Amino acid sequence: MKARSGERWTVFVNFGLTFTIAVLLGFFAGRWLDQRWHTMPLFTLVGVFWGLGGSFWYLVRKVRESENGGKKEKGPS
Repeated sequence: MKARSGERWTVFVNFGLTFTIAVLLGFFAGRWLDQRWHTMPLFTLVGVFWGLGGSFWYLVRKVRESENGGKKEKGPS
């Protein structure tokens, strides 16, 4: 079944918001840890890359889900 155009743009908005929030959360959490432990920029970089990795994992999961007709994949057993 083909997605309507109204549904299609919501997927892009959802990914954009997820990507932005994950990276910003990683950045600010890392910055807070760096300020607390005086390790600038170690945890800031780790937080940003963690946010990027989580965002891309989310994107891959959603693409696989859409290829399977909306069925969620089972995790490793």
